Formats: sequence, C-alpha cells, structure tokens
Amino acid sequence: QISDFHLGQWLNKERLDHIIEMAVGLAPDYFILTGDYLEDLPSTYEEDLNTISHSFLKLSALCPTNAILGNRDHEINSNWVESSLSKAGVEVLRNSVNIIQRGTSKLHIAAVDDVRERMDRLDLVMEAHPEDGAAILLAHEPDFADVSAATGRFDLQLSGHTHGGQIVLPLLGPPLLYFPRWDGNSPVVFIISTTCYFIQIGGLVSQRLTPVSIVDRRSRFLHWNPPE
Repeated sequence: QISDFHLGQWLNKERLDHIIEMAVGLAPDYFILTGDYLEDLPSTYEEDLNTISHSFLKLSALCPTNAILGNRDHEINSNWVESSLSKAGVEVLRNSVNIIQRGTSKLHIAAVDDVRERMDRLDLVMEAHPEDGAAILLAHEPDFADVSAATGRFDLQLSGHTHGGQIVLPLLGPPLLYFPRWDGNSPVVFIISTTCYFIQIGGLVSQRLTPVSIVDRRSRFLHWNPPE
C-alpha cells in the first residue's frame, strides 16, 4: 500500500520516482494506492498529472495495481486524476469490487469512493460483493471503519488521509492518536463492540522522505505528514 502522495506539496517527481523504485524493489504481488495524489496547487496540476501517468507505469508494469480516490482528488478534479491513473495502467475502483483469483482461492478487493466528499456508496459495494471469501476494503478515510465493520464482511480496511501510520514506540508500545474528521474525532485503531477491527493507515508525504524504523515493517512506506 502507498498513499497520500500530495504531488506539488512536499513531493516532487524525483522523490516520487525514488519511492516507486523502492516499492518495485520489494517485488510485491499487488499494489494498492489509497488516494490524494495531488495537492491543491493549480500552477502544477498539468505537470503533476503527467507525472502520475508516467511514473506510476512502473507499478502496473510489475503487478496489478488498484487505486481509490481521496478527498483532494475530488476537490481538484476526480476525472483528471482518474484519467491519469488509467493512462498509467492503474485500475481505479469507485464503489466497486475487484476479485483476485489464484486457482480456487479468491481475494475480494472492495472499494468505496471518498467518504468526506459524500461519494461513498457502500450499498453498491455490498450488492457486488460475494457473501463469502477473504475481503479487503479500501476507504480513503480511516474512520469509515465504524460503518464497514458493522457489515461483518471485511477482514481488513486499508486507508490513508490521516497519514499517521501504525507507530510503535520503543518500550511504550503504540500510541492512540486522534485526528480531525468531518464529524468528530478518529482513532488510529478502532475498537468496535468487543472486536478489534484493524485499520492500516498509509501516509507517504513528509518534509523528509526517510524511512522510520519504528513504523510497522509490514508497511515500509509510511511517513509522518500533518493530517489534513
């Protein structure tokens, strides 16, 4: 998973290409991109959209790549962003389900469109979603978890937006962080009823793109960036 690029803010093409090379070097089976590809800087829109179209080709050339859109993408122009991703061979999921099959085994990649912009249609996702089989939900905003977990259908939610990542402090353990949301506060880890529903939150952009050793090793490309 790679998320929250915000091209035009702290991230330029040179840094993006370096990160993509690192990601490709891990030789994954699948790439998931969870939104916010541009920053709200009109003077760089054309350049940044071209960067997406060309740089992300390295991801899709290696393995299947799915993406969702974030609030920034809708605020700027969702059609522009989706078109650039498609040119790079990235399949954008918007309130839909993609099924990965190997032999008789299936993994369902479900996705809701951006929640903050009220573009999410979980009802459409559930209609297209088979009743059984392993399932991952992509949702840009992590605090959609209270809704998605209530369905009892998803094993994991991958999100972006808050950029905090899963951090474990030496000797202290994981802190519980709260970030602004549109209708309250959002914890990194959601405790829903008596079940812990795991949310992986990815954030890529920071002033210094340096790997942080305390970040969960399953998510090497999580870097701190102030929440939106």
